[in-house]
Amino acid sequence: MLAKLCAARVEEIGSYHIWRKALRQNEQWHKAVIQAEAAKRAAFYLEAEARMVLPAYMNVCGVQPIEEQQLMERLMQETKQSGVKCMIGLKQLEGAGILFALQRVWGERHYLMPTDIFLSWHIIFFPCAARPLKADQELALWGAGEVLAGARPLDRQMLSMLAELGRSGLKFTSKGLLPLPVAKRLAAAVDMKDNALQAIGLAASGSQPSNAVAFLLAAALSLGLLARSEQALSWNMAKLHSWLAMPPNERISQLQTLVLDQAISNTKNTNAGEAAAYTQLDCGHWYNSSEVIAYHQLLHQCGWLDSIYDVKSKQTYIRKRLLGQYSGSEVIVQANGEILVPADYFLLRWELELVAEYVHDDHMAIYRLTKESLSRAAQYGRKRSDIIQLLQHHAGTLPASIAAMLAEWMSEENAEERTYSAGQQYPQFQAQLAGELTYEVNFVESDIAQFLFAAQLDLRQYSWSEESVARMELKNGLLNLPSMWTGKYQAYHSSTKKELIEQAILWKTEVLIQYSGKPRLFIPLYTELAGDEWRVAGHWADDRDTADPAAEQLVWLRSDQWNEMQLIAPESL
Repeated sequence: MLAKLCAARVEEIGSYHIWRKALRQNEQWHKAVIQAEAAKRAAFYLEAEARMVLPAYMNVCGVQPIEEQQLMERLMQETKQSGVKCMIGLKQLEGAGILFALQRVWGERHYLMPTDIFLSWHIIFFPCAARPLKADQELALWGAGEVLAGARPLDRQMLSMLAELGRSGLKFTSKGLLPLPVAKRLAAAVDMKDNALQAIGLAASGSQPSNAVAFLLAAALSLGLLARSEQALSWNMAKLHSWLAMPPNERISQLQTLVLDQAISNTKNTNAGEAAAYTQLDCGHWYNSSEVIAYHQLLHQCGWLDSIYDVKSKQTYIRKRLLGQYSGSEVIVQANGEILVPADYFLLRWELELVAEYVHDDHMAIYRLTKESLSRAAQYGRKRSDIIQLLQHHAGTLPASIAAMLAEWMSEENAEERTYSAGQQYPQFQAQLAGELTYEVNFVESDIAQFLFAAQLDLRQYSWSEESVARMELKNGLLNLPSMWTGKYQAYHSSTKKELIEQAILWKTEVLIQYSGKPRLFIPLYTELAGDEWRVAGHWADDRDTADPAAEQLVWLRSDQWNEMQLIAPESL
């Protein structure tokens, strides 16, 4: 989303008053807006209208794009406030970079709240009500529950799948599909099962690739790691390198946002609040899944949750895993050819996926050099000297047996003269130590409708909208009104009352009327004839916070039921 904003707009949002007050030294608004702690600081400085509109917007829209006129009607219904106040709140939220307005060439205007922003701001207004189990309850759960088999974190599953794709080739068949043997190997490389996607509306199709593989391929496309043509997939080398070198917490955060975005989008926001609640769970504590999130099976198969099934209560309990912490930087090469590497050190693991056989993955990942793996490495252009240099760079002095192993198993392959075979494209990156890594995260709006994901809004058809037509019309209309209508509280003839009411309806603003001996704010919605008289339907603005169900009902007023009145003009637009 940020990539589509011009530099002037990025700077303008950064100078908005809530960020000037809330940002700490060296913080940037576009990073702070998606971080819960920074968002909470900024929320303290939001204007009253923005604080009114934002929770209503999240309830009404979640992360779904919505057309402006439809949004205004829904917000007025949700807040029981005037359209002008809702309009002001929307403008303030646009100014803060929390909501974004996009406009088609022919004028249709949509509002959009990106998922990562939604997740950070939803928890400010709607804190998670779930409470973790107490210590004695946890002990009882461990004694009576059945621990469900876990999965590797999704970024590690994606690493395995992409490595297998690199080893197997990126070309499509004449039908534009991955070859069946390749699709099967990709499915074997991941832990996620198709049935986990059913909870978010992505039912298993039985086709190739499986939905789980298609899901991860679509994720790789949306992150820009891969590109797609009619004949084949291709690597974006710069993006792939950045992703492999990225700190694990950022890599995991990217994928969590992407998965939760799809969960919310495909269930039409019914699980939007649950997605935000998941982000609030304390790592290491157990919760009843029914109190938190419906699609916990998907998050379990993404490797982000531990799960226990309580046979007695028939409830599933979940625990959020602490992920994204480097498990050390030491790489160990053993005499038998086994290589131990920190599990989140992806840049080294990428090359090991080619030159060695994968064995195990926990806090440390284990690989083993074999004759077959070294033969495969040679087929992809890797030289014996490349492998020795790679291992020495990360592990220091190697056991003598490693050099002998490589000399024996690669000598017959004439690896020094090998080049890439046709269609074989396994990217090679310069060796770097963990402490030397540099990275850059560039979010791109790629066409993620390919494979599996359904795009919410095709951003290519839109441009950023600088001003609402409704706001401009309202500003111009203010200049042409009799000043007494907005400046003085007084009695009017019935026909003039109707003119004021119709103007208020046009503007979606309030009127102050003398009703039952006291002034009250009224939001008119429409008028109708009742015999020879007219009447107006609307809501009392001062009833919006009451719990009385009657406050939800329309109020009908005849012109003879009030005396003095005043059209309330907005203070700022």
